[in-house]
Amino acid sequence: MKKILAAAIGLMVLAGCQPKAPEVDKGAIVNEAVTAYLSGLGVNRNMVLPEELKPALDAGSVVIIDVGSPEDYLKAHIPGSENIPINDLANAEILPKVPKDKDVVLVSLWGGEAAQATVALRLMGYTNVKALMGGTSLWMDKGLPAEGTEVKPADNKPDDKKPRIGG
Repeated sequence: MKKILAAAIGLMVLAGCQPKAPEVDKGAIVNEAVTAYLSGLGVNRNMVLPEELKPALDAGSVVIIDVGSPEDYLKAHIPGSENIPINDLANAEILPKVPKDKDVVLVSLWGGEAAQATVALRLMGYTNVKALMGGTSLWMDKGLPAEGTEVKPADNKPDDKKPRIGG
């Protein structure tokens, strides 16, 4: 019994003497990623204007992902876009739907969620992602085509000053 107790104590002492794994400075890792992101912004700030997106969309050279809520997507969206809500981008099963080998433009109703999602995806290594400036709202202001339950024919005419979505 004494031998077993001595062996157990010896193992506990040895286990306590093991070198600790080095501490990871998570703040430094985040700072490095943010610094790399900000230094790579360039002139366009990872944004694309509606009039720049339309020719790429017509040519089929861009994937459009609407990161707005399903409710906003139903109200108005760019034809051919796929709805992947911003909160779902963290899902390991959904994230692979965002291609890394094609240009991707993220869209939301007003543009804010798309800008946030662009930052997040770029920090995760997606260098091919941009956000649509002004969102679907500006897209429609420019007279570009949109679909949805709250899109009216007048919504797709340039210079229309009436509310386009809702009211």
